Amino acid sequence: MVSNGYHIVAGENGEDVNEETVNIYEAKSYRVVLPQLYSVCVASSFNLLTGMILSFSGIVIPELEKPDAQIHASIDETSWIASATSLSMAFGSIFSGFMVDHFGRLETIRLSALPSILGWLLIALAQNTAMVICGRIFTGLGAITALNASGPFVCEITWPQFRGSFLASICLASSLGVELIYLGGYFFSWKTIAWLCFCYAILLFIVTYFVQESPSWLIKRGRLEIARKSLHWYTKYQNLDDGEKNTAEMHLKHLTKQFHRINKKIQSKNPTNLNVLKRFTKPGTYKPVLTLIGLCAIQQFSGIYVITAYAVTFFENIGSNISPIICSNIVTGLPVLASLLNIFTMNSIKRNNLLMFSCLGMALSLFVSGIFTKWIQEGVSQEKWVPVVSLFVYMTMAILGLEPIPWAMMGEVTPSDNKGVIVGFVTVTVEGIMFAAIHSFRTLQQLLGSSGVQFLYGTIALCGVIFVRLFVPETFKKSLTEIEHNFHEKV
Repeated sequence: MVSNGYHIVAGENGEDVNEETVNIYEAKSYRVVLPQLYSVCVASSFNLLTGMILSFSGIVIPELEKPDAQIHASIDETSWIASATSLSMAFGSIFSGFMVDHFGRLETIRLSALPSILGWLLIALAQNTAMVICGRIFTGLGAITALNASGPFVCEITWPQFRGSFLASICLASSLGVELIYLGGYFFSWKTIAWLCFCYAILLFIVTYFVQESPSWLIKRGRLEIARKSLHWYTKYQNLDDGEKNTAEMHLKHLTKQFHRINKKIQSKNPTNLNVLKRFTKPGTYKPVLTLIGLCAIQQFSGIYVITAYAVTFFENIGSNISPIICSNIVTGLPVLASLLNIFTMNSIKRNNLLMFSCLGMALSLFVSGIFTKWIQEGVSQEKWVPVVSLFVYMTMAILGLEPIPWAMMGEVTPSDNKGVIVGFVTVTVEGIMFAAIHSFRTLQQLLGSSGVQFLYGTIALCGVIFVRLFVPETFKKSLTEIEHNFHEKV
């Protein structure tokens, strides 16, 4: 049995390996993990930009709706500004999955900066709403391309004992990006923020040249010399008695054997001419795909990204007497601390327990907020602080489970064969659901009112508890091979 990436923890048939072999892959000091940590930081930096992209509509829409705005937008146009990114992310998932498999994990992350640069430039130079929407479309393409590549990249270059924390750091970066946008909205104009994001995207493109590609992917593509160079970089602080060179060679040898072993198992289960579409008929593919889509549908329609995209507008409608921009900063800012907590919880608590706790907490918070919103609007209550506190608890609960874990699981539960294409398929479906959730918000608000929308989202979050209990497999501290084997076995 093998672990993810190039870190082997058990023998070919599942037997224990000898102590000498185990020591090759154990971190005797945190210095050994520094190359992995740096690479994860680079990948996470792209997710910081993703958080900025998703939340930018929250500060620009209220400004465009003002009567004296230089660029004025109608309600229909603001709906497109908010949802344009999710629509382009859906279309971007179609080709980004192929890019991850054929161009490489790191190369795809690097290329994702290009549409982001163009998109932020269009927004910064915008003279009308059409330019803003076009800019949002390009930034959405960049966001989804980075998102599809960063999960597999981080999973493949990190050790199993650190993988949960490193995956949590990606979600932390996204939450921090959301808060930076709302904090910036308090001090700067939306065009100034667009220029800052433009410069940041250029910087990200440059720093990717100081990271090495996933050795796992390089070996799968037969590029052994480049894989050897990559492994030398990732193991440069893992100094064993035989020296650094032998350490990298040992990793290369084991990783190559792992690839051939997994490939042999795949070929024994599937004909060699089995194309990607036919693979979706196999339990090892369609079961994790359906599980992820179901979990992400609950994630989207429980309102996490709707509130992120419409935070200021949302708080204007719940009746709070606190400034909407301040409320937005509170609700999107303090959960960043919850994301920091995730670095520890995802490495010490089972994923399913976190998910069920998160869904239950979100549901209860939305029910309380919805009740008080209704009472405030009817004049029954003057406790206008309650919805704000409830929504803060809601976002904190979301960050602890339902927001980060489905994205992290995409790199864990999808089969290694054609992972990029399968992740791309799941993501295009999920982004389509996100588009529907964000674009329908204004319509739902008109039909159900602010309190009714919160009751709807709360009910869906509550359904998440049942879904996780019945259908979501546990991935906590399991190797990628164990997770994949579990789906193949349970037919």
